[in-house]
Formats: sequence, C-alpha cells, structure tokens
Amino acid sequence: MRALVLAFLIGIAIETRTYGGAFGKTIPNESETYQIIQGLLEGFPTEAHISEIKDCLYGADQISENFAQAVTSYRASTKESVIEALRYLGEAISQVPKFLECNPVERDLMKVYHSLNVFRNPLTFDFVGNKSIKVNEREIYWYLNEAIKFYEAKKWRDFGFYLGTCFGLVCGSGIQVIGY
Repeated sequence: MRALVLAFLIGIAIETRTYGGAFGKTIPNESETYQIIQGLLEGFPTEAHISEIKDCLYGADQISENFAQAVTSYRASTKESVIEALRYLGEAISQVPKFLECNPVERDLMKVYHSLNVFRNPLTFDFVGNKSIKVNEREIYWYLNEAIKFYEAKKWRDFGFYLGTCFGLVCGSGIQVIGY
C-alpha cells in the first residue's frame, strides 16, 4: 500500500484546471504534483527517491479528474459519498499501468497496484457522520480531513503527507501523527 498514494498522485494531470460546480475542482499541475509526492514520501515512506519519481511524471487527465472527483465526493460528508470517494481513489490507481513501466519506481508501483483493492473494496467500512471514518478497522477521519484542508489551501506537500499517512494506516504500515 506504500505506493498506493504514490502511484495515485504520479498520475495527476500536468495542467491546473478549475471546474465549476458546487465546490469546484482544482487539479494540481506537474510542479504541485511533485510537492504532493514529496509529502507522500514523508507520510508513507517508499524505497524510491523523489528525484527518480520526478522522471516518471507525465499527463494522465482521467486520473486527475478521478482525484478531483474523490475530493468533491468526500466533501459531501455522507456515508455513500465517502465510499464513492474511496472508489474514485481506487479507480485512479487502476488506470496507472503505464507508470508500472517506469523502472526507478517499478517495485513501489507494483505494491500499489496490488494494494489498490483496499480502497476499491475495503473489507470493512464504518462511517459515523462527521465524527469517524474507519476503513479496515483503521480510523482515518482526522487524516482525511487534514488532507482535504491542505488540498483546499493548495498546500500540496502537506496534503500529500496526510494522505500518505492515512493510506499507510489503512495498510498497517503507516505512522500515527501526534495531535490525533
């Protein structure tokens, strides 16, 4: 799962675009994606080095749109919308087979690719209003909210860190941030 977040965000679009709608969706550009990945490597360490990963960044508009849709769905704060957000995350990861060919990060990406089912089909899911979200018995509500807060503020590195920490906890290999 270590690279789940990594592969997911490697596929974020190269352009920044804002879409209309109730919340609007901003999709990070290449430089911002690089910052997100730096945060991910801090929140959910991988064996790959950030300079190796940068060479693997290239456009993937559908992945970017799934990511933005995941954030929008999560903001709706219903059980169904949170499940939908997790599915969008899983769908984004399922669209990254091209990234598996990027040699510097191939091993980490293979781990991600095989772990994406955690978010597409969690073994357990529990949602209690605006208080608790548990995926596979791991409490991730606070981490997801922190990630969304930083996404909205366009603090990409912090967004990556909290998202990476969240995914790490779900897989059982993450750290728990003091303050939770």
